[in-house]
Amino acid sequence: MTWSSNRRVGPDGTRNSKPDTARPLPDRNSGALIGRIGERDVFFIGDDVGPFRIRGSGRLYLGVNDDVLTDNTGAYRVVVSY
Repeated sequence: MTWSSNRRVGPDGTRNSKPDTARPLPDRNSGALIGRIGERDVFFIGDDVGPFRIRGSGRLYLGVNDDVLTDNTGAYRVVVSY
């Protein structure tokens, strides 16, 4: 994915990002892959390739830990199974 001014990042986001209260997860890297189930809290996914278990049900939302989405391009590949 290209994140902010042509900087390429992976699902873990930009390493050593400074905290930013405008991001959904202020203490996690900018540009990182994040998720949410239904109306629950947002959680970090990053480049974790192992199973990720969530207790509960609801629609899965995936996104990017960024406060300005209009300057982002690209995609992450995510495999979901249950």
